[in-house]
Amino acid sequence: MVTFEQIQLLESKVRQAVDLIASLREENGALRKTLSNDEKRIEELEVLIDSFKRDQGKIEEGIISALQQLDALESSAVEVQQHDGEATSTAEAPIEETEGESLQPDIAEPDIAESEDVEEPAPDRNGELDIF
Repeated sequence: MVTFEQIQLLESKVRQAVDLIASLREENGALRKTLSNDEKRIEELEVLIDSFKRDQGKIEEGIISALQQLDALESSAVEVQQHDGEATSTAEAPIEETEGESLQPDIAEPDIAESEDVEEPAPDRNGELDIF
């Protein structure tokens, strides 16, 4: 037969089980709430990451464009220097005079007023542009 003490022991164990279940339900609810908040935060951070990636792409495109423009500017400056160098070497080449002909070409004197308005760029050092 079942004794009164056995019933009390069973009742005590049932109470402990009910208390444990209630405690676990509370903890489960708190964990679900935390999970929900964390998932929302993850979504917000993913949006920020996408935004940063787009901005980084635009920045990279801008830098590449600026570098291409600098390359084009440098190339044109080198071409101008080479052209000026060819003109100088052609002008320095000795030309024999024939009788009655002058080596001096008929060059009109530049108007002083015009030359004052034009500003010559500073000479390049070692063939490099000073961009700063």
